Amino acid sequence: MNKNRTEGIVEQGEPRHHAPPRSAAPSCAPSKMVMGYAMNALFIVHCSLFVVEATREAVDIQTLDAEIGRIAARQAELREQIDAIVADLEGEIA
Repeated sequence: MNKNRTEGIVEQGEPRHHAPPRSAAPSCAPSKMVMGYAMNALFIVHCSLFVVEATREAVDIQTLDAEIGRIAARQAELREQIDAIVADLEGEIA
């Protein structure tokens, strides 16, 4: 097989790149650069099989903050009880 066909085809005047920059957003739009048969197959699979859906849950920040406050208060209460038990086991009067 011709080495040029397996390496990729680049339009005249464009620089040769082997991978897009990491900051580039993935796109299913046709490219001016064809990176070879394996990359084309990966590109087709990626674009045609995977659809990303928004799955984030809406969070009420005030409710979450109140719940964190209740958890912190319960933690402090439990810590005091644990400290009293440890002091009792060590023979100290708390």
